[in-house]
Amino acid sequence: MALITDRPENLPSGNDLDNVEDPDAPAPKQRTEMYLSGAHVFTLDDVPSGLERFTFMVDVEVYEAGGVRFTGEDGETRVPICKVRRIGDMYLPGTTRPPSKDELAAQQAAAKAQAAREKAAQEEAERAEREKNEPPMFTEDGDPLDPDAPKPPAGDGIVDAEVIEDDEPWPGDVDHQADKPGLSVVGPAFSDGAKS
Repeated sequence: MALITDRPENLPSGNDLDNVEDPDAPAPKQRTEMYLSGAHVFTLDDVPSGLERFTFMVDVEVYEAGGVRFTGEDGETRVPICKVRRIGDMYLPGTTRPPSKDELAAQQAAAKAQAAREKAAQEEAERAEREKNEPPMFTEDGDPLDPDAPKPPAGDGIVDAEVIEDDEPWPGDVDHQADKPGLSVVGPAFSDGAKS
């Protein structure tokens, strides 16, 4: 038997099972915000089902105490009343407590102070660099930054020089120094008569 590698014509490619919905697959998560008396108290990562109950942890601060409410059928049961203010968002038990407004303000102030310190250090480094180094004279393309600077000659930048031929030797030529008195062949003569 041979392996058949030829595909029949008009055969659609793909997996038809991709179009079938899995009934056991979990529903996609959708974030839900919870409000209590018009104030946002928590954001859930998944939509709760109907009649689902939650237990929240919350930090509160008592700002007024001392009231009494009478309850019960006889009106004799006394319940003390305190007015409280919520500090920070509510959170589920077992999760980390979110920072309070005071903690958030302190974190933001610390971040602003850190950014100001970094900016001041960078400005100081730039100032010290400007004092230490001369400003650049040319751009990255080689053009002078000063508009009054002389421009290079147009063309290929090669200047023709005139060659002068002279039969007379240069003063530093070693071959001709031996003929002249007072000149050293090896090097210059010093006032104490030492050789270099």
